[in-house]
Amino acid sequence: MSFLGRNRTVLRSVLFFIILGTLPFYVLLIAAWALAPDPDAPEVELTLTSEGLATFTPLGGDVTRTVTPTPSNTPNVTATSLSDLDPTPWQYIPPSFPTSTPFVFPTDTPAPTITPSDSDGDGVPNNQDQCPNEWGTVNGCHDNDADGIADKDDNCPDAGGPASNNGCPQVQDSDGDGIPDSSDACPNQSGPSQFNGCPDSDGDGVPDNQDACPSTPGPANSSGCPQTNPDNDGDGIPNSSDSCPNQSGPASNNGCPVTDPDSDGDGITDSNDACPGEFGIPLLNGCPEVGDNDGDGVPNDIDECPQSAGPASNDGCPVIEAPGSTDAGGPVDIASGPVQAPQVVSMVGLLPRLHNRT
Repeated sequence: MSFLGRNRTVLRSVLFFIILGTLPFYVLLIAAWALAPDPDAPEVELTLTSEGLATFTPLGGDVTRTVTPTPSNTPNVTATSLSDLDPTPWQYIPPSFPTSTPFVFPTDTPAPTITPSDSDGDGVPNNQDQCPNEWGTVNGCHDNDADGIADKDDNCPDAGGPASNNGCPQVQDSDGDGIPDSSDACPNQSGPSQFNGCPDSDGDGVPDNQDACPSTPGPANSSGCPQTNPDNDGDGIPNSSDSCPNQSGPASNNGCPVTDPDSDGDGITDSNDACPGEFGIPLLNGCPEVGDNDGDGVPNDIDECPQSAGPASNDGCPVIEAPGSTDAGGPVDIASGPVQAPQVVSMVGLLPRLHNRT
């Protein structure tokens, strides 16, 4: 047997003898408790009669003299009140235990609450916040213009306005023509936008604020009033003097269009203009004037020597005189003889001319 097993056997033997030795005390204690008087029972007092018999009268009752008639001459016995008896030393009084003590929970302790999540910290829980990641005051959404309409639903988030106008400022339109008073030339008279909000009562295309005769139609060139001598084609010639009142034409042609016009306006009719689409000069048959590099009055395009001045009679080339020539004004005949050195220098401008002759 192991050491642990031997210790258990010894412990069990000791406990057995302790229980066996204390058992008589438990028996005596139970017997004393059973024989102890009931403390709630009324106490009695002993009364002696003339016959020598004892009777018991409950304490607290009507204590009177008890006379028992007897045939003998027996002196009367008076009752003597007795004091309460103290309990005997060995009397066991069992303790009294509370039968039902209700447990009262504290009422001033608040129940624990769970704080819902609020990601943007605007005081509106995420489950009620329409913009949970944006701080705001309107259902958790931002309202920049503080008009009570969240920016996400506001057509004008930077300008306050009523919800009926989608958050935009209410525009004043006194005449109800759809043009704000700030842009309406006639804010108290309804009119179309083509006339800046002004009416055209006579329908002549001239708004009333510019029409000298707002109730009578008339053209704009007569301030909206009817003309006594109109000009239907607008060529500046009244119909009464215009041979072609419905066709524009110059006064020189009695208001009729010219059959041979001058499209480029250079004074040369198109039929005689070599360049009818370009302004030109008569010298060039209506074509534009070109440059004259040598300034001899002969345009470059017909100047045989555009870099050397010369008369038009010599095709714009200079006239060269031979040394000792008796003809001061005659041109030099190149083919008649050798040319001197000074003449060679002056003859540079004649090269194109000689080329053309050959």
